[in-house]
Amino acid sequence: MSAYFQVLYAEEEDYKPYGVAYAPKGTDLFLLPMSGIRAESRQLPTFQLREGEFADYLANNAGLRLCSEKLMNIVERNRSPKDAVQWLKAIVVDAGGEQRAYHALHFPEDYPVVNTTASIINGDIVVKPVFDATAVSEHRLFTLPRNMGLTMF
Repeated sequence: MSAYFQVLYAEEEDYKPYGVAYAPKGTDLFLLPMSGIRAESRQLPTFQLREGEFADYLANNAGLRLCSEKLMNIVERNRSPKDAVQWLKAIVVDAGGEQRAYHALHFPEDYPVVNTTASIINGDIVVKPVFDATAVSEHRLFTLPRNMGLTMF
């Protein structure tokens, strides 16, 4: 079985120079549906970058997987043809007025990658996943089924 890695933000100390993108006040913070449900094709709101620099994988208050153009291109070059992804455009503006294009990565399809007997699951939430080797072998990029958060492997 291949090794799989979870994509995470840097530890607090390493992340210090990077900012956090904030959606406009009053924005519904459930901008995208759970994985497994196709998102409506629409542009996301303009985010304000606070307290730091732009990052390729940008933390935000909307629970989105905000990827820079650079990271989006890396993902696209390396994903399997069986990896269904959806990119929704967002703009992030820093305090000086600089705008950068970002893309929220969404997974419109769920895959049965979790071995439900060996994993720890509480209701619909996968607490500790154990992957099904056969199901995972077809994918290079995936999330946990019905995932709304930032989990990405």
